[in-house]
Amino acid sequence: MRGIGAVIHFRSPTPGSTSVPDFSGMWSSIRDWFALSAQDEAAQCFRAFYQPDEGMSPPERLKHFLRLKALASPGRQANFTAERILGTGETICMIASGKNSDFPSVTLHLSDQEWHSTQHQKEAVDSPRSSVSDDNQTATVTGTGGSVEARPKGSPITNLQIQTWRDLPQEAKREAGGWIRWAQSQGINIGSAGVCLTNTGLTPKGAIRLQPPGERGTPIINMQIRAWQDLPQEAKREAGGWIRWAQAQGINIDSAGACLTNTGLTPRGAIRLQPPGERGTPITNQQIRAWQDLPLEAKRESGGWIRWAQAQGITIGSAGIFLTNRGLTPFGTERLKPPGERGTPITNQQIRAWQDLPLEAKREAGGWMTWAQAQGIDINSASAYLTKTGLKPQVVVRLQPPRERGSPITEAQLLAWLNMSPEERRTSGGWATWAQARGISYISARKYLAPTDSEMPSRGTSRPSPPSTVTSDSPQASTSAATTTGDEIAVSMTAPPEHSGEKRSLPSTKEDISAPPAKQIKEEEDDVTWRTHQINNNLPILRHWRDPAISVMTQAEGRIETLQVTRWGPLFNLLSRQTKARINQDIRWFLQNEGKHDARMNAMMSVAIPLDDSDGYRGRTVYARIDLAAFTVLGPYSGRLLDSEKVRCEYEKEYGKEAGNYYFATRSQERLVSAWPEGNILSLINSPAFTHRTAETEARQNVSAVLVGKNIHFYVTTRDISAGEELWFDYGPDYRHFESGEALRSAQVKEEPPSPEEG
Repeated sequence: MRGIGAVIHFRSPTPGSTSVPDFSGMWSSIRDWFALSAQDEAAQCFRAFYQPDEGMSPPERLKHFLRLKALASPGRQANFTAERILGTGETICMIASGKNSDFPSVTLHLSDQEWHSTQHQKEAVDSPRSSVSDDNQTATVTGTGGSVEARPKGSPITNLQIQTWRDLPQEAKREAGGWIRWAQSQGINIGSAGVCLTNTGLTPKGAIRLQPPGERGTPIINMQIRAWQDLPQEAKREAGGWIRWAQAQGINIDSAGACLTNTGLTPRGAIRLQPPGERGTPITNQQIRAWQDLPLEAKRESGGWIRWAQAQGITIGSAGIFLTNRGLTPFGTERLKPPGERGTPITNQQIRAWQDLPLEAKREAGGWMTWAQAQGIDINSASAYLTKTGLKPQVVVRLQPPRERGSPITEAQLLAWLNMSPEERRTSGGWATWAQARGISYISARKYLAPTDSEMPSRGTSRPSPPSTVTSDSPQASTSAATTTGDEIAVSMTAPPEHSGEKRSLPSTKEDISAPPAKQIKEEEDDVTWRTHQINNNLPILRHWRDPAISVMTQAEGRIETLQVTRWGPLFNLLSRQTKARINQDIRWFLQNEGKHDARMNAMMSVAIPLDDSDGYRGRTVYARIDLAAFTVLGPYSGRLLDSEKVRCEYEKEYGKEAGNYYFATRSQERLVSAWPEGNILSLINSPAFTHRTAETEARQNVSAVLVGKNIHFYVTTRDISAGEELWFDYGPDYRHFESGEALRSAQVKEEPPSPEEG
């Protein structure tokens, strides 16, 4: 098979030479960083960089190095650094192998013109296959002399341009001179085009971009990471490498690339499989200073910042914000400054000044970060508002007079957006542009039209990324404290004791609450409830109240492909855009595979009966079968849709008022979803405050819910959960288990309170 082995022949050391690195061994140690189809080209780039032919210029060597980085999987591209030392003409290239420190750095002498010419990739290597990362569109380098932002030439490639190239006849592609010359003639940035185009068609990433959102695959889960890890090496080769294996499993390529290699796992993948307590901690100022003070030789001997951070027990994501192989990023330097020296928060006048700068002037200024530093602006403040080409969407709102900032989104407008096809959304310019054209407040639009990976933001803007710290989910949760710890913000949430919500309301939990002691359990079925309450994970999500085999989801919700979360709740509103997009993508898998959930749900959860009844008899109980990461989508709370009071009364005449124990409220007072007399495994998750409510029992909750469409609730974990730990979902203080002979309390099921409008 092409690529396997990727034999590379290095020149033998000259007589009398000493300490010659084993280049063949070095290549072998990183070969699996590259897709099988790219290994041949990567091997040649590796040889040309480390053992260039006589007469090869430094810019040519740097191009081979950058191409090597571009061909690497997304999870490995951070291992390649090219740092420009200002004022010296030196560019130091280094590969952090993650295994040893034998990879020598290479110092290249380039003029400023040669450096910028290389970054623009004007003479890039013509390759039939390319998996260039989007990261190559901009290369930021740091050094003792300051920072330089290498500015890409041309605009990012659009879906329409990708489709145009794909549809060109092969002869026309050849006449155009290949994808590089064609992209240049269209004014497209080479790095952006290289992610998607090849001389004969499209890269896997390009093909995925043109797929409908629902066909792009789902984010990789821990179970799939472990499955790939456990595959014998021969089986990995037979599968065609991690890319083909991931595609066959329906996994999103970008998600898989962050975790998998052709021979095993990336550091990020290995970390995901570690128990939560072993994944490392956020980097501290003391650790940033320790890395900064290390001599350069010691940095190299440690294997680079990634290897060093792992040895210190620091999370890679946290360290990557502040460290480079030679020192610190601008954010790291800024963080170590005393508060009075960090610059001042950006003002509206400065925002407007950047907005009004011509694009060429923005480039000459060195990009927004260099410009902000020159103005004495705190770069953390500037990063929230500025982009290379202009402003972020929410900033445009900030510059408007209060009366012009728009009004809260209406239900009719929300439905209009939800009923639009993905193509219509793209044509409209994305949710921010669409909302702005209708006079909708940006804040209100962002809350309800949360973008996903399938949406295209308006040109020249980027979407905001709110903090991603989550601790609870309550309809009336309020922020009681917010403390900044380094680069992460911890937010604790509290809810008033008297809060109205649906029967299964979403009260407060606290992060980092230790799990209750493990219970003794038995695997036998509970003879009290199993005969009357059946579990079937393959039933339709929303079912006809008389016939559970009939799905009414399309009838009740409209087009399935447009469904997404319509209510996150005050807690989940704080999640980052990327996390929300991943949750929505996981939800789409369940929606599109209605009736086929059993394997996935059983892989995550199991049912048993606790022998310890100190919390009260609760019968069948749901436990985590595997380690579940925070914000894992467990599935939908499936049941029969009772869409009117009349239907509910008829339903209870047939099945009894005991059905009220399994009601889940929707946004309407009239509609309920009932998992009685059959539901999926999620209907067995118990409340931690089943018999008596205390702060301790409330704090056990580790599962919450988000609303999708109008009637469907999906259960999502609120923190990392270890295998064997019980799953808890607080039904809320108004819930009371129904006993025979009692009337259903009117307070037991309430309308879900709408989220307060912002705007």
